[in-house]
Amino acid sequence: MAIKNQLGTTLIELLVAIAIIGIMSGIFVAQISLTDGEELNLVTERVAADLKQIRNLATSRVINENNVYPAGGYGIYFQDYDGTGDSAYYILYADSGAAGYQSADDVIISKYILPDAGLTIFPFEYETTDQFYFTFVNEHESQTDIPPKVSLGYSIRLNFKGQSTTNAILISDPAADTYTWGNINISYNVQ
Repeated sequence: MAIKNQLGTTLIELLVAIAIIGIMSGIFVAQISLTDGEELNLVTERVAADLKQIRNLATSRVINENNVYPAGGYGIYFQDYDGTGDSAYYILYADSGAAGYQSADDVIISKYILPDAGLTIFPFEYETTDQFYFTFVNEHESQTDIPPKVSLGYSIRLNFKGQSTTNAILISDPAADTYTWGNINISYNVQ
């Protein structure tokens, strides 16, 4: 009797392997989906990191592609969900010198679209504001249209509409003789 050498795989073996990979991928994807609270925490941490980035650009006096420091420093502009189906977003920008974000004049560094239309960003205690900005002009000066929450500084709230979980980012200056806005802190689950 002759023994056959089997070279390669059969169609059935290939289909079984693909099915197993598909099932395992489905299980993996189901396990990594985020809850609203986890997604809120990730977005809050990203906004805080981006605030720190523009603060560092301003305090380091980073120059732009024209070899000049932007006249108005570096800023962040928030556009909340507007009810038209567009998601909220924010923009990091180099400010041309006019107060706030001017789409025709300012240079966009990056734009981040929030992952869910139900996620809102607004100044603390001012839920009616659908857009606002914060600009670090230099290491000693800032401009914003955010009303101060307390004498320490400014606070930005993030939450999902209809959810009780709210996070806050506090932009504060601990002492008058140090760099402006030295602290950018996150508070989770604030009321």
